Amino acid sequence: MDSSFDPSGPALSDGVFGQPLSAAESRVILMPVAWEATTSYRRGTAMGPANILECSRQVDLFDPVFGKVYERGIHMLGPDADIEELNRRACSLAMPIIQQGGAIGSRDLSADLAAVNELSLALNRRVREGAQTWLDQGKVVGIV
Repeated sequence: MDSSFDPSGPALSDGVFGQPLSAAESRVILMPVAWEATTSYRRGTAMGPANILECSRQVDLFDPVFGKVYERGIHMLGPDADIEELNRRACSLAMPIIQQGGAIGSRDLSADLAAVNELSLALNRRVREGAQTWLDQGKVVGIV
């Protein structure tokens, strides 16, 4: 743990919880998965990981049950450009399906639905591969 990190002080780093730790120094790796193609209410969930990172710098790190879990080191990875591209493509296909209320309606969007499903599978593969890389290094992986 970096000796300059003060869990009781203001966040001085851009890291999660204000921790100035690299992935190599951390036991826990948080993987941001900005995905909202299958969100039917409204857009915005893809901003979740970035918002969690930003808000984490305002969190009180004292926990009477679990203790000082931050001492093991927690690092949030940066945005994954591949996931962002998959999300962009899937959202553009999914929006007309969501607006129509399903793939079958005034227009048959079954092919678009199949493409969204394929992109969702590609997302799953990407996340699994990324997580496995960290798991192979003995890290604990969290998906955000």
